[in-house]
Amino acid sequence: MSWRKVKLGDLVDNFSVRAKDVGGADGLHFFGVSNEVGITKTKYAAEDKAEDYKIIEQYCFAYNPYRVNVGSIGMVTENMKGLISPAYVVFKPKPNSIKAELLLKFLKSNEGLRQIKFYARGTVRQALRFEDLCNIELWLPDYDEQENLIQKLNSVQLESDLLNTELTHQQSLLKQLLQSFSREAMQGKLVGQNPKEGNATDLLKKLKAEKAKLIKEKKLKKEKDLPAITDEEVPFPIPDNWVWCRLGDLGSFRRGPFGSALTKAIFVKEGYKVYEQRNAIYDNHTLGNYFVTKEKFQELKAFRVFPKDLIVSCSGATLGRIAEIPENAREGIMNQALMRITLFNSTILNSFFIKLFRSPYMQKNIFGQAWGTAIPNMVGLVEIKKILIPLPPIEEQKRIINKLAEVMNLCEELKTTITDNQNYTKQLLQVALKDALQMNEVEV
Repeated sequence: MSWRKVKLGDLVDNFSVRAKDVGGADGLHFFGVSNEVGITKTKYAAEDKAEDYKIIEQYCFAYNPYRVNVGSIGMVTENMKGLISPAYVVFKPKPNSIKAELLLKFLKSNEGLRQIKFYARGTVRQALRFEDLCNIELWLPDYDEQENLIQKLNSVQLESDLLNTELTHQQSLLKQLLQSFSREAMQGKLVGQNPKEGNATDLLKKLKAEKAKLIKEKKLKKEKDLPAITDEEVPFPIPDNWVWCRLGDLGSFRRGPFGSALTKAIFVKEGYKVYEQRNAIYDNHTLGNYFVTKEKFQELKAFRVFPKDLIVSCSGATLGRIAEIPENAREGIMNQALMRITLFNSTILNSFFIKLFRSPYMQKNIFGQAWGTAIPNMVGLVEIKKILIPLPPIEEQKRIINKLAEVMNLCEELKTTITDNQNYTKQLLQVALKDALQMNEVEV
């Protein structure tokens, strides 16, 4: 197979044909370009200016000059005609110069993208004009030999796709495995029971005593008793030394301030921290740059968060994310998108409660009671506190946490292996592309 080094300018022609120059735009669909699917139909078009749109047809290439550096280039594979924005660059291979499919593979390869970025102009926002595209170089076999090269590349691509499909399936199985372990942990099936560790019923007695003491000391407001648990409500069986209770039995709950209590106008550059959703979502207490003055902090001290408090995201797709406020966290208050939970630690461990809260059982309950469709929001505390919670003895809680940590470490190792294999597969494909288009002027 004989190869030669060529510039794209010798292989392609600018295809800047306007609809108004070839009979108009009637009956033609509008298209755009995606870096994932290539040429695709679009609803975002200036239909009143259709006559000025460019024509695209089979084997035409099109790209947005400002997005081609991320692979946003496509080729029309079907025998059709359509319209594309005049802002796009459209070009077409010259007859008997380069197979369109081979050219697309090159332009979306690492080497193709490298040269696109190299020849693009601009500093803040780079753009690749057609004349810049023409400077790109590649090594190419004779036209009648290119089909064999395409078949070789397609074969490699197929093997890569099959391997990626299997790796994606493994990731799905791993996710299901993690959910299974979490579910077994919350049903008392992950570790064995030990009669010497006592009965969770005793924990509820301690809870009531602790709660009564806090109310007497005016550290906790007396609330209406939660409804008794009926047999019909119990979702699954638990060990004999466990007990069902309500979420509201385990601590005190508080939603962030509603209304206009927290607006951008009151924020300052430095002061008392305002905790927000991102702190719960990413389990990171340092995120965010909203602060209030000491006076505003005192005014909103009912919404203060303390070390060991739990904060929960209350809206959006991240509804139900939970995190613990650590000992070294800044003094602060929560915003309106958070809920604060202060547990009775004589009854349940923070670490166990967090695992429980993140379990499929709890997340299903939380989302099941949310209101809103596009943006789900947590309902009032009254309903949230009615959710049933399976409660094991303290010592068993500790053993469950240790076992889950062990399982999680193993799963993380598996996840890392799968991810590494996926990256390796991508690298192999790029190596195959590079080898197939190897710079070689001699007969191969």
